[in-house]
Amino acid sequence: MGLPERVKVAVIGAGSYVFSIGLLHDLIFDSGLPLDLGLVDPNTEVAEHMAGVARRMAESAGADVRVDAAADRVSALKGAHFVTNSAAVQLQSRYAQDRAVIARHGLREIASECGGVGGLAYALRTVPLALGIARDMETHCPDAWLLNVSNPLPRVITALSRHSTIRNLGFCNVAHGGEDGYGNVAALLNRPASELDVVSAGLNHFAWLLAMRDRQTGEDLLPDVNEALKAGAWSNQPLSVFLWQKYGVLPLSGDSHIGEYLPFDPALMHEHTAYHGNAPGGSMPCGRSRRAASPGRR
Repeated sequence: MGLPERVKVAVIGAGSYVFSIGLLHDLIFDSGLPLDLGLVDPNTEVAEHMAGVARRMAESAGADVRVDAAADRVSALKGAHFVTNSAAVQLQSRYAQDRAVIARHGLREIASECGGVGGLAYALRTVPLALGIARDMETHCPDAWLLNVSNPLPRVITALSRHSTIRNLGFCNVAHGGEDGYGNVAALLNRPASELDVVSAGLNHFAWLLAMRDRQTGEDLLPDVNEALKAGAWSNQPLSVFLWQKYGVLPLSGDSHIGEYLPFDPALMHEHTAYHGNAPGGSMPCGRSRRAASPGRR
């Protein structure tokens, strides 16, 4: 089945500067589709501001885009073809509470987003929010896709797949190392990523480099990656280099993320603070756009 004449997208958590700007850019400048965008955020002032940004983008792109802002997601969900979720429950303040409790009990965690005790607490807040969106979708747009970027992404997608009929995908640019699309591994060879054919796989925040070839010649470039690492590249990522030395496969997620799934080692790790969020409460972002996708089962 093809797309309709106009595509309606409900953007849940639209008030974030971390995710929404990139998402709106991709939708308006890159999709080439006539769009009806419903921007949803509990902070109506910020939602209206982002709607203004979207309208300016549409004007600049010469795109056929209609934009509405709302605090109530139901109106945005009615008849939607796609729903994006980048919201979290009071992300920064709750995250800080998690970290304080963890530290009080003598535990150390590198980031507390997807793994560890902090990741579990995060899941217990985010999963009910995501399932609530899915329940509303079952009523108002049962055939729509839910495109989720809210962390802890593997647990959220698992919950959606097991407890909802809504089709869903999880997106995270950490699958290829960051928002610049394999730019981190391309830099190891001083080459633009556009010249490379790269394959990576894993969980959200736990991705690994499987193959890298010259896009034109098909030459295997993993030996060159290994030589760069042996020569001292990524010295600021001691955990990633250690894992590469031990297993022969390079992690792409960066020390702060790859370490979420591993026991804390003070010789290789230190605590990191999540940067996501632009206010102490409300609806918060969990990443940026241009993300690799992880499928959720229907």
